[in-house]
Amino acid sequence: MTETARTPLDAMALLLAEQGFTVGASSIGRLSMLATRKVRGLGPFFPVSEYFWVHDLSAPLPGDAGFERLHEDAREFVESRFSLPRPLRYHIPSTVSIGLSTTGFAPADIEFATTSKLRSQFYGGEKNSAYLIDLRSGEMHSAGTEATPVRYGGTIVSGVNPTNRALWLVEDLARDLMAKRPLGSGRLAT
Repeated sequence: MTETARTPLDAMALLLAEQGFTVGASSIGRLSMLATRKVRGLGPFFPVSEYFWVHDLSAPLPGDAGFERLHEDAREFVESRFSLPRPLRYHIPSTVSIGLSTTGFAPADIEFATTSKLRSQFYGGEKNSAYLIDLRSGEMHSAGTEATPVRYGGTIVSGVNPTNRALWLVEDLARDLMAKRPLGSGRLAT
C-alpha cells in the first residue's frame, strides 16, 4: 500500500486494487464500494467474474438493511448481469460481501456470515459468500472453506472452488488491512 488510506474502506480499496480488482462506487449501501475482476479457476477453464462488495458497517444501517439484506441486493445485481439460467452457465459469478467495522457486529450479521451459502453442489451457476472483519477485536467471521465432492463419496478442499479462493483472499486482505490500519481508528489485535 503506497498511498495513504483515510478510512478502512479506503484501505480495502487500495488492497483490492493491488490484487487486480477494478474498484468503484457501489449502488448498494451508503458506505460501500464494489471491486470486480475476471479470473479462471483452473488454467484456461472455469471462468469466474468476481464481485466483491465492501461495506463499512461501523454505523447502524437504516431500517432493516442488515448485512444479509446488503448481500442479497448484491446477488440480485450480479444475477441481472447474466442472461443464461444458472444451471446452463459455464462462466459463473462469485458474489462476495465483506463487512468492515470498528464497533463490532450485530449477532444476526455474525450468524449470517458464519452460515454456509452452499445450497446444492449440483445446481451451480453462481457462488456467493459473506465475511465480517471486526477491526476493533481483530477477528474475522466466515463460514470457512467448502469441500467439493469427488468420486467415490470423497471430498476435497480446492482453490478451484471460487468460495475457497475468496476466503483465502479475504483472510490475506484482513491481515494486510489490520497491519496497515490508519491511525485513530481503534485498537487492533495482531
